[in-house]
Amino acid sequence: MNTEYFQQDMRSLDLAAEKTFDLAFCALGTFQHMLTNEDAVNCFKSTAKYMSTGSILVVEVSHPQELFNLGDVSAEEWVRELEDGRILSAQWGSPDDIFDPITQVRESNVAFSIETADSDGAEMLESMVQVAYQRMFTAREIDALAMASGAFKVVEFFGSMETEVPVGDVENAYRMVAILQRS
Repeated sequence: MNTEYFQQDMRSLDLAAEKTFDLAFCALGTFQHMLTNEDAVNCFKSTAKYMSTGSILVVEVSHPQELFNLGDVSAEEWVRELEDGRILSAQWGSPDDIFDPITQVRESNVAFSIETADSDGAEMLESMVQVAYQRMFTAREIDALAMASGAFKVVEFFGSMETEVPVGDVENAYRMVAILQRS
């Protein structure tokens, strides 16, 4: 399989005119940076320009149970040792995150730090905290926005990238993965 990656504004993709794709991913919650309905519809329209009829767009976002606080709001942390022995830590989300129930936008705290890992213990070398603005979506919103774009229809939702996890499985679903087909 030939894979290509593009880094552009999803609301106004500008690829070579002759390019079309049969499969596209919008993974790791990147679609959640579409903070308004207009942003989301423009993203769908922009993506559709480069997809053939019947092709598939996979959109992965936070599970709606986080929107309605039906379980723990995910705060994720990753720790990795770098090649030079330093330790990189990243934390996405915290109990102090602010959520606006009208816009459904969460201000997620994102923290990164680099530490030494020597025999004298850990020493903080560098750290930074930023706020990432992310909209929380429901399945019905994704469906309505896809229809409003005139470009896609939702064919299925899953609760993770594993297709055997239904989106409604509150025990095992931790993401909402929408499978959209190009009209």
